[in-house]
Amino acid sequence: MRTILLNLAIILFPVLVFGQYAYDDGLIITKESDTINCLVPLEVTYGDKIIIKIDGGSKEKVIKSSDLKYLATKYNIFENVRYTKKKKEKEALMQIVIEGFVNLYLKTTVNTGTSYSGNGGTYTMNTAPTLEYVVKKNDTTYYIKKNKFQETIIPIINDATELVEKIENKKFKYGDLEEIINEYNKIKAN
Repeated sequence: MRTILLNLAIILFPVLVFGQYAYDDGLIITKESDTINCLVPLEVTYGDKIIIKIDGGSKEKVIKSSDLKYLATKYNIFENVRYTKKKKEKEALMQIVIEGFVNLYLKTTVNTGTSYSGNGGTYTMNTAPTLEYVVKKNDTTYYIKKNKFQETIIPIINDATELVEKIENKKFKYGDLEEIINEYNKIKAN
């Protein structure tokens, strides 16, 4: 969690100070398997459209995130993931957190808070970012809701009985999802 917040602060600082996105070398792979070397905005999450810079940054191009398979920066790799949330099909570029027998994906939503006027200017109180996780096993994706954590994750990892017991005994909780997936992948690798 601390790492995510640190990354968020590092990425948002130039945007807040200079009012523009910070760009860096990136790589995009489209759903048609075209590869684009370009400058991409450094963000913790991407919306429906992404403004990339090609030709050494002299030319901007808007690309739909739904047309992408992968977006990579030197800091993160994002994959276009389809999943079901509240009985609706969704698709989003999500950060690949863990790859293995089970993959873990993360979508971070930056929540802007309320603005207040005061001495010296306007102050905005931001709330904590919203973190959404998706797990993928055998090409099937599962949206992991915090309040349905056990009933969602246990069927996915039910072939690792010791790990399931730790979850049932509340030694592992929703906040331990990365550790759970790492441990599951280690068990399956042996």
